[in-house]
Amino acid sequence: MEHIRYCNLVNELRNQTSLEWWPVFVPVYGNIYLTTMAKELNSFILEKNLSVPPANDNIVLAFIFPFVNWHSMFSAFNKCADAVGR
Repeated sequence: MEHIRYCNLVNELRNQTSLEWWPVFVPVYGNIYLTTMAKELNSFILEKNLSVPPANDNIVLAFIFPFVNWHSMFSAFNKCADAVGR
């Protein structure tokens, strides 16, 4: 259920509602959507010019080892939240 919180907080940080939480539950599309979630976070990092390493948005890893993308996204998200004071 952490992905729901992740999507909501990234939307809150970006002041928009571009990330949806439900695609993660769709078997194949959920793996592809991991890269979309990472790209949204990476665009926030670039937009705010934060000194945070970007999240991994490799689609091949999303299919073979999705936990690598999840770990990368949550690590980058936590660092972004700390950097903006959330």
